[in-house]
Amino acid sequence: MRLREVFARTKAMLDLYVMNTQPKFLGPKEPIVTSDEFIGPLLPSEQNEAN
Repeated sequence: MRLREVFARTKAMLDLYVMNTQPKFLGPKEPIVTSDEFIGPLLPSEQNEAN
């Protein structure tokens, strides 16, 4: 298992610094939903504390 990690890290360094490999995106951009947007607006009591 340790040998596999050495090869994986070596390949990662080669991809990053030697071969200049770029990320591949196979589809359109998707928005990232934050927890505030997911949960919804603040409760009235929390709005007073935020102001």
